[in-house]
Amino acid sequence: MLIESSNYGQLTPLVSASLSLCAAAGAILFGFRKRAKWEPSEQDIETGPQQVASLITAVAIAVMWSTMRNPMYSGILEHLAINLCISCAIFLLAYGFLIGTQTYEKRHGTSQVSKVIGGFSLTTDARAAKESEKLTVQKLFAKYDYDEDVVWPRWSRQIAKTAFVVCYLGLITSGSMALTAGSLLMVVGSKTINLDRPRINVVKYTMPEPIEVGKPGTVLVKFVNSGRTLAKNTAIVFLAQVSNSFADPATPSDGQFEGSHVDVVPGVSFSMPTDYRILNQDDVEAINDGSEHIFVYGVVRYEDELKNVYRTRFCGHYLPELKAFTSCSSFNSSD
Repeated sequence: MLIESSNYGQLTPLVSASLSLCAAAGAILFGFRKRAKWEPSEQDIETGPQQVASLITAVAIAVMWSTMRNPMYSGILEHLAINLCISCAIFLLAYGFLIGTQTYEKRHGTSQVSKVIGGFSLTTDARAAKESEKLTVQKLFAKYDYDEDVVWPRWSRQIAKTAFVVCYLGLITSGSMALTAGSLLMVVGSKTINLDRPRINVVKYTMPEPIEVGKPGTVLVKFVNSGRTLAKNTAIVFLAQVSNSFADPATPSDGQFEGSHVDVVPGVSFSMPTDYRILNQDDVEAINDGSEHIFVYGVVRYEDELKNVYRTRFCGHYLPELKAFTSCSSFNSSD
């Protein structure tokens, strides 16, 4: 759910920026600190994954912060924040599973102990010895004087190391980017307050039903009065279409805003649906490969208490790879 407002008041942008900067700085410093106990445990996994995770995270945070500080991106930010949190949890579980099942103790002399990563399969001799003597892999490793090449094939150990690195990169980058998406939602929320006049904005586009052949589609557009005063006589003209390009339409005249006119209280959001045409198989394939797009666009007309007229022009298009809408490159403006 979009954050319509925040408890930080005018400090919301500062708090959000601080969270993103902390995430970026933490990601950079993370790549150059001493390895912790929970990180890839073997010495031959160098610190490269740490530094790559730092680079990916810092760049992603910079891109998100510079391009997505707009209420039009709230739907994508919600999508990213939720899915990145889920991904972080999955990578954490997978990483913990690998640590618990694929790491073994290697003794050097009588007192020094280090951790090594074992392979997913044993060598033929090691497997035979394990089955005949009923040994655990740890005891088998000790039996062969902690010689990794005798116990596991090299390719098997390398696959295990790669799995460690993938889970490690996924854990660090998804967690840091989830924090950034959440902080950007605070920025989006802060833009819906502290205005001295009514202002109707689009905050989200959604599709209640999946794209299907032979069925008309519906796009649900969520609006909010992000101003401080009543938006009177609010009316909306909008439609959805499937096309390979978008050309700015003419702004509707006052006579086109017919039908229901409502007053929208400050801070209140409301949603309205619009349909696009029935799709055939070629349409669905074209939408999925990006050669055609689902556009939804229109104009909101409303007045303030002094009968001043305002208009908000909006346009969004569907991104099949994210299953979410983003704003068009034009026709997004307001009086």
